[in-house]
Amino acid sequence: ATNIKSGGKTPFAGIVHAITLLLILIFFGKWAALIPMATLAGILVVVSYNMSEWRLFVKIFKSPKSDVLVLLTTFLLTVFVDLTVAIKFGIVLAALLFMRRMSEKTQVGYITSSIAEQATDEDDVIDEYRIKQKDIPSGVEVFEINGPLFFGAADKCRDTLRGLEKKIKVLILRLRYVPTIDATGLSALENMFTSAERDGTQIILSGVQSSLFEKIKRSGLLKYIKNENIQPTINHALECARKILKGEKVIMELTMRDVVKAFAVPEKTVNNWIGKKGMPCVKTNEQYRFNYIELLDWALTNKITLTSNILAFGEVSDCGDNVVYQALRNGNIHYDVPGDNKEQVLKNVVDLLELPPNLNRESLFDLLQAREEIMSTAIGNGIAIPHVRNPVVLHIEQPSITLCFLKNPIDFKAIDKNPVFVLFTLLSPSVKTHLLILSRLAFCLQNEKLQEYLQMKATPEQIFAEIILLESQLATAKKESGKG
Repeated sequence: ATNIKSGGKTPFAGIVHAITLLLILIFFGKWAALIPMATLAGILVVVSYNMSEWRLFVKIFKSPKSDVLVLLTTFLLTVFVDLTVAIKFGIVLAALLFMRRMSEKTQVGYITSSIAEQATDEDDVIDEYRIKQKDIPSGVEVFEINGPLFFGAADKCRDTLRGLEKKIKVLILRLRYVPTIDATGLSALENMFTSAERDGTQIILSGVQSSLFEKIKRSGLLKYIKNENIQPTINHALECARKILKGEKVIMELTMRDVVKAFAVPEKTVNNWIGKKGMPCVKTNEQYRFNYIELLDWALTNKITLTSNILAFGEVSDCGDNVVYQALRNGNIHYDVPGDNKEQVLKNVVDLLELPPNLNRESLFDLLQAREEIMSTAIGNGIAIPHVRNPVVLHIEQPSITLCFLKNPIDFKAIDKNPVFVLFTLLSPSVKTHLLILSRLAFCLQNEKLQEYLQMKATPEQIFAEIILLESQLATAKKESGKG
């Protein structure tokens, strides 16, 4: 304390102070022993007075009662028990009071139609995440949480949900303003999800931040939520809810019959893929269900031929003919990207991406890494398509494909064991767009001429021209088969 009062605040000052005291003890100890105790007592009184900061002590009594409680508790424990005990107890007490204060700041409640109508068109231009001037459909409730979801706020969450007496068809959980969540908050969400599942209510997550999404995913709560029910904004969530009420499927959840037709193989082959090749699926009531995104990823990784039927699931009626080309123009092409391993390459690729200001590069890198840990995005022939597991957490407006030719081939754990030399990094604003572009890109990458262009590191003009040609051929085939 004397050292700090004298201006020595760095670690080096502490070392000098300790060495000085050691030298005094070794070389001048016998003379120091001759100093009268009364003199040492006087020095200690002066030092203690300077350390006490009694003026600040008095000021704290004007602070909130919780701060006064921490001060008095720590002070009394120091006097009557021990300084170490007082410090430990004070830190724990201050932490508990801080969490209580933060939980009180967290607002939990339902958004009604009247509240939704307060936003003007001008507001919507400024903030796309605000609810537009549309009624919340009957049978839909928007449940909003503002602030960290700690244990105190978790109790609020439960109490508010108990107040909902009527059964609803869709519950939109708006988490845009939730920066973090603890185990109690995750438990509250799980109770909410299980209750909704029991009542036949579908849950839609809206505006989930990437860090929060990772915590929810690691906790295993995503099993209660369909992939298509994770939406980037509240307006996307409301549109998703309207489709659910109309009985429309936002993203096709495939049955065994769908998969058999899509891959043009017998059911026995699909069962063999499930057992021996790890085809992703969920078994419910003795029936298999398949998610299109996971199925497409699996097919690409295992080099399963993509038929026009499986690609048709990713198509939407209002899509253009050159979506891959446009996405590639948005992302650009880069040559000789350095890196000695997968992690370095992905990091360098993320640094090259043109990202909106609200998208953190480190968070995107973590999401891409997490996706690679689940299953490699290498599809064989030296090609990989890095992408996040759920695109809506990115909160971007335009899709992009960034094509990167690597300086050195890298082991991506591809199923054909070949090192990867080219990456197509895909970023999408929504699940629907992600499906469309991924399926179209997969179709293009099966073309031998495009593979030759990639092998020879062709110019952007050659690659763009070939992709435009391939997409036009796909559009023509769709029209001829009556799908266009």
